[in-house]
This record gives sequence, C-alpha cells and structure tokens, in this order.
Amino acid sequence: ITNCLNYGNPEKKEIMGQLVESIFGINEACEALNFPVVSGNVSLYNETNSNSINPTPNIGGVGIIEDLNHLANICWLDGENVIVIGKTSGHLHTSLFAEYILNDIDGPPPKVDLDIELKNGNFIKTLINKDYIKTCHDISDGGLLVAIAEMAVSSGLGANIKTQGNNFYNWWFGEDQGRYVITCNNLNLDKIVRLSKLECIELNCIGKVGGDLLNIDKTNPIYISELKKQHEKWLPQYMISKS
Repeated sequence: ITNCLNYGNPEKKEIMGQLVESIFGINEACEALNFPVVSGNVSLYNETNSNSINPTPNIGGVGIIEDLNHLANICWLDGENVIVIGKTSGHLHTSLFAEYILNDIDGPPPKVDLDIELKNGNFIKTLINKDYIKTCHDISDGGLLVAIAEMAVSSGLGANIKTQGNNFYNWWFGEDQGRYVITCNNLNLDKIVRLSKLECIELNCIGKVGGDLLNIDKTNPIYISELKKQHEKWLPQYMISKS
C-alpha cells in the first residue's frame, strides 16, 4: 500500500492526536493483513480560519493477479444467484445514508474486525481461484443497495432481491465492514454454500439476476435504464448549477 495522510495543524494537540492514532491504526491493519507499506506522504496545516479539515488518511493498494484466467468483475449474468458474504448488522452511524438522508453525522463508525476482513477476503479469493464466481463487488460507501445498483447499471441487467434484515434501511444502507456481493450459477451455489459452512463464513442468498427491473421485495421496482439515467445525469446537472 501507499498512504496520504491529510490533517490540520499538528501543533494543536487534538490534531496531532488524530495523526498518531491514524498511524497506529494503519500499522495494526497492515500487520494483520500482511500489507507492506512501500511509500507515503503527509499533508498538514489544512485549515481555514483556524478550522481544520476532518482527519483524512487515504490508502492506495495494489495487488497481483497471478493468473488472468481467475478474476472477477462487477457485471452479473442473467439467471445467477445474488449472495451477500459477511454479516450485515445494519450499522447506519457515519454512513452516507445517515449524512444525506437523516442529516446525522454523529455516532461511532462501524466496527472493524481485521480477522474477519482477512477471512472473508481470502474466502472471496478462493471462490475466484476455483472459478465458482466471475462476479464480485465490495460493499462500502452507501451500503449493500448501492453496490447492487452499481452492478445492475454496469451489467444492464436487473434482479429480484429480498430484504433479509428486520429493518429495511439498516439492511440496505448500513455500512458494516468486510462484506461482498457475489453472483453464481445454480451449479456453483451448492459448492459455495458448503464451503462457507466449512469456513464458518456468513452467507445470505438474497435474490436472482434477470429482467430489466431492479426489484426490491417485489414492491419497489425501478427500470435499469432509469437507474442509469439518474446515475449519469447528476454530475452534469451539478456542474451547470455551479457555473
């Protein structure tokens, strides 16, 4: 990995504290995940009228794909099963949903369990190397539904999916860590389920790929063409509004 550490005035104790704790956190994660740090830089004194920016450590990671016959992208195929790997607790604090929909920026970030991160990541790597899956997308900003929408737009195919949690918004927009969306055909589904049980990996089958609608619980359909339109028109409209 490489890093870029962006902070306010380090002469202030609280700002230096942010920088120190971030370095400790990066060190802990890199040791647990076996990531060497090969380079990095620091940007300090980022503030306006004595108000510092939020502490912003950026990480860039590069890996090696040893065999290009074993890789995955985010485009799913018609008839495939949609599966969530990793536990969904529905953590909404500090999520994009909380910030932009609930106007709430308070609360703790989601818990990071480095052992589970490594375990789930290695499980995904195994599925790809065994050719059980050709489609995989990490779940990050925006939560599960955003990841699924990106897959639908990229592939031009919809899906029928079902809420698994008790709370609709927590399930779809929570930003719990260490999770992935994968898709597979029926033949490989049983293999993946068996392997997940052997490895004690949390797995939820949530739907099927197909059609031209992204349909949640059979009550909230949206055409993929409309989803793509909404996705692509935002930036041009924003630039016009700022011109």
